[in-house]
Amino acid sequence: MKRARLVLVAVGLAIGLTVSVALADVPVPARLQAQLIAKIAAFDRNFPDRAGSNALILVAFKPGDSDSSQFAQQIAGELGSLADVGGLAKTVDVIPFNGPVALAAAIRDRKAAIVYLSADLDHDAAAIAAALAGSDVLSVGATGAFAEAGTVIGFDLVDGKPKIVANLAAARAQHVSLKAEFLRLTRVVGG
Repeated sequence: MKRARLVLVAVGLAIGLTVSVALADVPVPARLQAQLIAKIAAFDRNFPDRAGSNALILVAFKPGDSDSSQFAQQIAGELGSLADVGGLAKTVDVIPFNGPVALAAAIRDRKAAIVYLSADLDHDAAAIAAALAGSDVLSVGATGAFAEAGTVIGFDLVDGKPKIVANLAAARAQHVSLKAEFLRLTRVVGG
């Protein structure tokens, strides 16, 4: 009887861990991502001109996806709590992702300096990158897969340490000019 209870507890823990892993597709915590984004912006030579006196950061989430919405709120809260981003004041706004063209229009119309793509938008990252080509925005994705698919920046965990992934082709397409000293600290894709 005692052994059966232990087995049930072990199975329950395993199921709980499986659910937690499924919900934790984002390897780098929101707080650390926000801190990194604030620093990365300072390494973009075009950021001050793009942002003006107040950098608008749009955080896009997938409507109807609770994980995407929840992580968008987390990252927005963490970005909002920072004193500045790239040395500039900032405003953070969370918006629903209603397709790549609509997102590109929101970025253009609102003059966003940074767009952050929340969890579960990775399958749309290539289409978003295509829609953002020629725009003037620093696009950031929740994971490294986003950068591999076309955002300028993404985040991975390598050997338990956060690693920034930078897509140079996306950077050129979105008028982002990253300094060499920053690129030496990243995993570069889309060269």
